[in-house]
Amino acid sequence: MAHLAIDSLQSSAPSLMTNFAAPLTIESRVSLNSGHRMPILGFGTWKLERAEEACSEAIKIGYRHLDSARIYRTEADVSNAVQKSTEDRGIMFLTTKVRRNEHGYENCKKALLDSITAPKPEYWDLVLLHDPLSGPEARHEAYRALAEAQQAGKVKSIGVSNFGVDHLKKLQEADVGPTPAVNQVCHNYQLYLFLSHVLIHLATF
Repeated sequence: MAHLAIDSLQSSAPSLMTNFAAPLTIESRVSLNSGHRMPILGFGTWKLERAEEACSEAIKIGYRHLDSARIYRTEADVSNAVQKSTEDRGIMFLTTKVRRNEHGYENCKKALLDSITAPKPEYWDLVLLHDPLSGPEARHEAYRALAEAQQAGKVKSIGVSNFGVDHLKKLQEADVGPTPAVNQVCHNYQLYLFLSHVLIHLATF
């Protein structure tokens, strides 16, 4: 993982917006540090009563990024919507998140296995740790499980959600996997500066 001092960020942070030379559209994508490209606009599935139907309609109007989470219980709905659509799986980008009570190495491995078992997707484009509240040891071991899943091809990119600068720095120090490709958070300027320097893309909800 890349390491740098937070106090040097504000004056010299490079802008990740340089990825966006053309006007943004629903089809616009950003390059992640994993080598994959993520649609910048995703369709969220939190608290959707008819998630499969909603995802199907989202795909019809142009969404190519569907965002799920294990706690949402919409992973199968997302998968079904993609399978029933006319779009190739390869152009779709599917995200899920592992909740805190599934952190830890073995727990996360079990959660990931469940998330790629039919009727859920055979693989995910992005898997995130949903939040850092399980504590340092559990979240670091969970991230190690994500890194192994990525190496095995079950996950294309890995990252985190709701992590602050201190959480990210501790993850760097633990050295249990590659730099997160994404940190999905409510926007925070200081955090954005840090992410810019370590080439982690900021995803918001």
